[in-house]
Amino acid sequence: MSVEVRTGGNVRGLRRADVIILGCKPPMCADIGRGGHVRGIGGYHKLLVSIISEVKIASLKEVVPGSTRVVMAMPNTAFKGCRC
Repeated sequence: MSVEVRTGGNVRGLRRADVIILGCKPPMCADIGRGGHVRGIGGYHKLLVSIISEVKIASLKEVVPGSTRVVMAMPNTAFKGCRC
């Protein structure tokens, strides 16, 4: 298993990935489905992990291929006294 972080060439990165972690501000999420780029990520059984607040899983499922599994994870800030 390898991890590759991409900040450019996003469509190419999406096609190569098995797991996609998607994080942006909620207003920017509308741009994700424009142009059909996300629909063309290809492959089967990809996992899209969204850390975007206020965006429902159903909305994300509308812009990805039907075989893509979509889940939501909400990160939390560390609490005081954490010895991590």
